[in-house]
Amino acid sequence: MNLTLVKSKIQNAVNHLYAENGDVIEHWKSKKSYVYAFAQILEKEFELWDIDCYFVHYNQSPMPFFDDNSIFCNEKGNSVTCDECLKQKWCKACPDIVVHRRSTEDRLLIVRTELSCNNRSKKEQHLSKIESFIETSKSHYEYGLFINWAPNRSQVKLTWLSPSIIQKQRLLEHTKIQETEKYFIESHRSFRIPKAKPETYIVGVLDILGAKKKLENVKSESDFVSLLNRNYHLLDFLKSAGVNNPFYNDNVIVRIYSDNILFAQKSMCKAAPMFDFYILRLYMAHYQLYLLSNGLLSRGFITQGKLFINDSFVIGSALVRVHKGEEEIAKYPRVVIDPELMKLLPDQIHRYPFPPDPLLKKDRTDGLHFLNYYQTIFIQEKNKIWHRLLWGITYTIKENLEKSDLKIFPKVYWLIKYHNSFCRKNHCDEFIIPQDLINKKKRELKSI
Repeated sequence: MNLTLVKSKIQNAVNHLYAENGDVIEHWKSKKSYVYAFAQILEKEFELWDIDCYFVHYNQSPMPFFDDNSIFCNEKGNSVTCDECLKQKWCKACPDIVVHRRSTEDRLLIVRTELSCNNRSKKEQHLSKIESFIETSKSHYEYGLFINWAPNRSQVKLTWLSPSIIQKQRLLEHTKIQETEKYFIESHRSFRIPKAKPETYIVGVLDILGAKKKLENVKSESDFVSLLNRNYHLLDFLKSAGVNNPFYNDNVIVRIYSDNILFAQKSMCKAAPMFDFYILRLYMAHYQLYLLSNGLLSRGFITQGKLFINDSFVIGSALVRVHKGEEEIAKYPRVVIDPELMKLLPDQIHRYPFPPDPLLKKDRTDGLHFLNYYQTIFIQEKNKIWHRLLWGITYTIKENLEKSDLKIFPKVYWLIKYHNSFCRKNHCDEFIIPQDLINKKKRELKSI
């Protein structure tokens, strides 16, 4: 029987099924209801053939499933219970309907079905199983059919398989693979990867101290990320404030990753990078100040070196040097300027007859220059937010002093000395950290 005739009989059977059961078919919730009703109609269409539901092959012998007795029987009189069938997972492998002649090798059609199946992967699994029944010599069927049942006749979908259809599909897939391979080969030949050429940059990094503990706490993590995002967009606000703003018309690149903030400004003149350094140090000073006023201590390092940076990644010797300097040299909540970079700058502290750079300060304990980021409060004129900033910084310092241990205390103590020195110099005595609090903490740490 050719495929055209089989398709015609199946179409008649489907039409008959919905015509006879149109009033109740929408209440069928199981595909078995469709299968058994459909099988009865197929018996009339294929009068010279046997129709069996839920058929498996046990020991290579066909076995019809008798639902009433809950037994699989083969032609040799052997039997197996449903429990054994489920254990061997035969029910999942057997077709829903087969059209064949019992006790012969005549096997015409194998049918698998699903009810309202919109899962493409599940449909492909059914088709794969039908395909294996068609191609396996011991259970060779001429044709295969997957039916996706639906309450309405117009929504029923039939997918046919036969040896010729399978061969065409595989040939099409093979052709697609060849075309894809050809496309990739041609694309590879024509594609030219742009060279990653490192250039000289002024590079700075800020590392947020204590970030690991904050990220481990879910609530703190949300606040932490929100704070970094807010401060990142603060830089955009400062850049767009106007031509008189020192942040205007520059190309400083800012990248935030984990608890680090990277700043990069291309050096226009490698031997004398004063202007580029001037812009970047202003960025980092503002950022460090606002982090501190919002409860986050940070330290960092600024250097000059080779760097390649784009939207995807950052790499270069300057990145290695700046992180090494932050970990090994900065130590305290400060941003240290690389001594090698300082040699390329004019004397920033005593540059007579010009006034000293207000954003650089020399630490008397180790002779290193660091960003005097407190000075950004008064970088232009005193404004209404300086009081709020100092209040937030004072609260942050007291909170960290209270929670500090033997490892953290030296960092907080350095910050207190820097903070108090600034407050005394600028007559902000109400924000000075009392010596009593410091002595109290020292006594607690000594008793540990």
